[in-house]
Amino acid sequence: MNAFVLQPIESYHLLGELVEVVLTGEATNNATSIIIETTPPGGGPPPHIHQNEDETLTVLAGEFEVLSHDSWLPLKTGEIAFLPKGTLHTFRNSGKDSGRIAAAFFPAGMEKFFGELADGLTLENAAEKILTIGEKYKVKFFLSPPQ
Repeated sequence: MNAFVLQPIESYHLLGELVEVVLTGEATNNATSIIIETTPPGGGPPPHIHQNEDETLTVLAGEFEVLSHDSWLPLKTGEIAFLPKGTLHTFRNSGKDSGRIAAAFFPAGMEKFFGELADGLTLENAAEKILTIGEKYKVKFFLSPPQ
């Protein structure tokens, strides 16, 4: 395998958030995948647990908070959070402006989740799609927000 420069391969708009796939499992022999999310203030995914993947979150711009188990931890530009598989977690943009956060998954596969979720996604069908597609990728979502 040769070195290469990462550029966004695909982009998806998911209910006010932009998700850019920059590295796929196909490019890494399924070792890892990376997405970059542009998230508005207060934005972020529902709490969830990955059964198959460890995840790292790296803040590229802005201020975020990461929920791990039952504690919210501040995460600022340049900081990284490691979330092992089996850990209940989420993140949210805690700043006043849009922020950018990179998520890397080990092993790869979650990049496909975002493409499937974006296909035909509406506010009306979002909850059902998140649960159904999450189940396919062995990610359990909890739709009630943590406190």
